[in-house]
Amino acid sequence: MSDKFLNLYRITSARANWWNYGNGIYFITTNTYNRERFFSEIINGEVKLLACGEVLKETWERLPGFFSYISIDDFVIMPDHFHGIIMINQTPGEEVIIDNQVFEPNPGYSSEKMSEIALKAGPLARVVGTFKSMVTRKARKINKQFKWQERFYDRIIRDENGLFAAREYIRMNPLKWEIDSPR
Repeated sequence: MSDKFLNLYRITSARANWWNYGNGIYFITTNTYNRERFFSEIINGEVKLLACGEVLKETWERLPGFFSYISIDDFVIMPDHFHGIIMINQTPGEEVIIDNQVFEPNPGYSSEKMSEIALKAGPLARVVGTFKSMVTRKARKINKQFKWQERFYDRIIRDENGLFAAREYIRMNPLKWEIDSPR
């Protein structure tokens, strides 16, 4: 990619250029800005959702109703990040209508350029962008400071072993929090 973002610096894509990000199974992670703890508390390895975490959970669980081509699997809502497994089963249309609002492709991005980049990345970026936008809209009614870190991390799950490993990571994440937590 030779374009510069905001004419300041070059952002190279974290996406695999050999994959179209359509049909497949993906392990995704997205973080809050500055790793602020909006979503949950971990107490003795158990996740206790805060109000913004409840919003995230409800939104994630509702996604398949808005995107007929996806299904969701295991997920965990950590204090400052979210891990989930998403399965994409077909190619989407161009817009999504949620709660009588039309969401253009990738509304979770802060600029037209980032939306354009995400649209080229395929259905996965579209779903995650919409998910982040929906969570933001509702979470800011609870805490005006809520903000996501830009972008998200994904890993393509290629087989049953990869799916098992992703599920195990999700299940173990709260137990590791108290050991690995930076604060």
